[in-house]
Amino acid sequence: MSFRNLLTLCCAAAAAAASDDVYILFDMEPGEGFNFRKKCISSRFVSFVTRLADDHPERQFVMVVPTFRNRQGHEEYPFSAFFDMAEFQKVFPRGRVIEVADFVQETGGTSIDSEVYFTPEWQNMDKRVCPDEKEAYTNGFYFHRPPGGDWSKHAQPSGWQVQIGGETFQVGELQCMNGGACMASEQRLRTLVWERIEKGATKLFLGGYDRISPAMEDNNKRFWADRRHLLYAAPIVAEAEKFVEAMPRRDFVSIHWRRKDFKRAHADTYTSAEEAARTLFQHCEARGTHLVFMATDDTSEAADVQTALQALVNGRCEADASAAQSACPSAEVLTYPQSSAALNPMQHALVEQLIASKGVFFLGTHHSTFSLEIHFARGGQGVDWNDADGSLTKAGKVIKLCDIEAPGGGELCEPWW
Repeated sequence: MSFRNLLTLCCAAAAAAASDDVYILFDMEPGEGFNFRKKCISSRFVSFVTRLADDHPERQFVMVVPTFRNRQGHEEYPFSAFFDMAEFQKVFPRGRVIEVADFVQETGGTSIDSEVYFTPEWQNMDKRVCPDEKEAYTNGFYFHRPPGGDWSKHAQPSGWQVQIGGETFQVGELQCMNGGACMASEQRLRTLVWERIEKGATKLFLGGYDRISPAMEDNNKRFWADRRHLLYAAPIVAEAEKFVEAMPRRDFVSIHWRRKDFKRAHADTYTSAEEAARTLFQHCEARGTHLVFMATDDTSEAADVQTALQALVNGRCEADASAAQSACPSAEVLTYPQSSAALNPMQHALVEQLIASKGVFFLGTHHSTFSLEIHFARGGQGVDWNDADGSLTKAGKVIKLCDIEAPGGGELCEPWW
């Protein structure tokens, strides 16, 4: 056989293999924040596609990870701008993990055969074609539209469009699945997706899947194993290491102090600078350091915390006769200046998370998914949450994170699932 014929056969075999691929795409409502998107991708989406692949080993599945959207500037950034794609591939050994741009290149266009949209607003668990104009408006289909945007011609629409990763995709078929945010819904969703695949669909989009919580017991088993492979991209790691190496000492207490929107959204757990300083002082004293790293969305109050912390240190020195014989230690609260022009604003936020994860003790903000990501990073590093992590609530009170075996927790601990 000539080399040319052999090459032709190889290309034909590669094309046939590619035609067997089933692409599963996923995205969330545009308003969702970075850390919730990250959690949904790394746990819920991975869990769904893994179960689907396990149920149907005869097919080759490709998981298409979505982009991340800057809610302030509306820019779209690829998954690989934040995470190590080669490492993340290890969470899905049964298939491939690619990005939206790879999907467009591999499939030669921006078309999707079928979308299955999960709609918890309807109480009866069922499947159907959806929706009419009124339903679409009232039940959250605001990132779908018919071709040309003319709703009046599409009471029972076909040929919808959806925005994914900054691209407009043509959707050949749109179906809804009704139900509650429970494991039964996920099982029915997998069944419905497989029905579409059996009818020839190879490019499917899951809409609204972030509203389903997979089985707690199953995800809790997989969660920590999968998190080991969700590593930050090299430029983020390098920037965090450079900052830590320049710190005056390596043993520091870290805190994520969420301000701005939490002053209104979570006024019941909001802390003042004096209250935060009092709590930090207790943990600094216990660990023999007065260096604090603060990750925050408002650095204007960092100086107030440092002043209050130094006053507490000075007060302890005055009360301690032996301490008065030597210089009283200086308290210092450091913030990350976000000075690297090579990083985008969301990458800078991950640098803050990575720096904060290195503290000898970490205080998160109650209810904050940003804080939870730091706790998760520390848990992946083997840090014992019971000894070295806490969640800051009203008046500087600290509560522990809920037990790893019961992440849903209760009122006296920070739920992390």
